[in-house]
Parts: sequence; C-alpha cells; structure tokens
Amino acid sequence: MEVLKQSLSDTPKKTAKDPCPVCNYDLHLNEVRSKRIGIVDNSDRVVGWICYKCKTEFDMEDLVIVLFSEEEIRGEA
Repeated sequence: MEVLKQSLSDTPKKTAKDPCPVCNYDLHLNEVRSKRIGIVDNSDRVVGWICYKCKTEFDMEDLVIVLFSEEEIRGEA
C-alpha cells in the first residue's frame, strides 16, 4: 500500500489580523478586544501602546518609541 504525503503548500496559512510592526506577532484577540497594552497619560488619554510579545512601545501612529523595552512595566489596574 502506498502512503500519500500531504504537501505543505496545501496547508492553509494563518495570516495575522493585527500584526505587530516589529515582531509580526498577531495582537488580535477577538472582534472587541486586542492584546495591545494601552499607554495613558495623567489625564487618562490613550497616547500609545505596547506589544504584548516583544514589549516595543509605539505611539498612536504605530511609530516606534522604545524598541524591545527591558524595563518592568508597571501601572494601576
């Protein structure tokens, strides 16, 4: 009996719905929420976001502010 092997090209590729511009990690969680970590200022305005995976900090235009931040992230929940 002959064993058939499935070609890898036949496997559907998963495309990221909301990829991080730096590490390409998919930040999409569901239709309402994201895995992005929001950054707010003292007047509670959202001023940027941080990638959950690579810890890179971005402004609201998706421009890099801090690349691969190694500092501990702190905040009030």
